[in-house]
Amino acid sequence: MDQPVSSTVQLRSRGVLTIPKALRDRYNLNEGDALHLADVDGTFVLMPLQPVVPSLAQEIERLREEAGLTNFWNA
Repeated sequence: MDQPVSSTVQLRSRGVLTIPKALRDRYNLNEGDALHLADVDGTFVLMPLQPVVPSLAQEIERLREEAGLTNFWNA
């Protein structure tokens, strides 16, 4: 497991927080990525959301190829 990263962040106007670059790099976070914020008795936990649609599309494509179905758009 990687070493923990600790930083102090400041709440800006409209509630904006900047996630430190070291954490954005570690977790491959980019502008527009969705995060989930949980309040656990006053402790905030921020978690990256894993996009479901790309993984579902990938699984559908795998099953389609496994079944020998042709690509509708290239048929």
